[in-house]
Amino acid sequence: MALTFSDIAPIQPLTTHTYSTIIEDSWNIGSVPHGGYTTSIFLVVARKHMTLNHPSRNQSHPINLHLEFLRRTSASTNTDSTPATFTVRDLKLGSRVSNLHITLSQPNGPNHALRDNVEGYIIMSNLHTERGLTLPTSFTLHPTPPSRPSNFSALESNSGDENWILYPPSAIPAFRKAAQHIRIYLPRPEIQPRSSAGTAKNHLDQWVRFHPEGRPGSWTNDSLGFVVDMFPPIVAELFLLDEADAADAPSLQIKGKVGTRRRPRARFWYPTLSLNLEVKKALPEPDGVEWLFVRVSATVIRNGRMDLQVLVLDAEAEVVAISSHVALMMGTERNLAGRTSRI
Repeated sequence: MALTFSDIAPIQPLTTHTYSTIIEDSWNIGSVPHGGYTTSIFLVVARKHMTLNHPSRNQSHPINLHLEFLRRTSASTNTDSTPATFTVRDLKLGSRVSNLHITLSQPNGPNHALRDNVEGYIIMSNLHTERGLTLPTSFTLHPTPPSRPSNFSALESNSGDENWILYPPSAIPAFRKAAQHIRIYLPRPEIQPRSSAGTAKNHLDQWVRFHPEGRPGSWTNDSLGFVVDMFPPIVAELFLLDEADAADAPSLQIKGKVGTRRRPRARFWYPTLSLNLEVKKALPEPDGVEWLFVRVSATVIRNGRMDLQVLVLDAEAEVVAISSHVALMMGTERNLAGRTSRI
């Protein structure tokens, strides 16, 4: 059976309103846990809380999430495997929707006092029992992406097809560890031309397969936080700047002196300040789906801050989730600096 996100992020109840889990450093970007990984843990905590404490309400689906990343989180290490603590507050328990406030806290300083690092608001409901007015919006993706793969098994075994090609595992696995848990397929450059001088591109399309810890996995609603925050480095893929993280990407060759190849190194870190997620569709439970389509776009990138809009569709072209982010663009030295470094 394929792994799902809840398999690799087990949540332990401490009390009726507190939970704990080990944040693994294999899901890091540099020295900081990946924001999408953290977001998915919030989704698992919210689902488990409603299932354990309010089963009669039958509201196990997060339909809306807002997270603010106040401080960098910490992953477990060989010398410190202290679990992260999630504290849940029931803001409102309703018949159709319920509102939760969840805080991620971790030990800090010599006294190991808990410090709040991430704050979240999550609206819970039941996507299977929702009833109400439904209207067609005639939504379509524009520009139209290349045709979806006709055979996903062949796509995976051949590392691509006539329209899509595997984005190689990160050139810097020691820095982008979290990227090793996903298989990303991008449009072939001859099918969807990349940015060039005077014609910058503002979106990135991809088909993705969950591959946690090197094993085949499936996407469930728990994993949507990771889905909407895992894609090739935006600076490299959209603007062809010298972001060596994508040195081996099929759509990008690092520009340098003739006859030389620079040693791969990550230049940029994109810490998330806030993340919003709206879930439109329940993926099959408990097995999930193998493939999802993701479009990531940016509207304004200015002064080291950018917005990201993310659309997630399933293989039937139905919208699964919509997400928006606010993120910074910083040098990787800020990520790798000691914990006294502040964003």
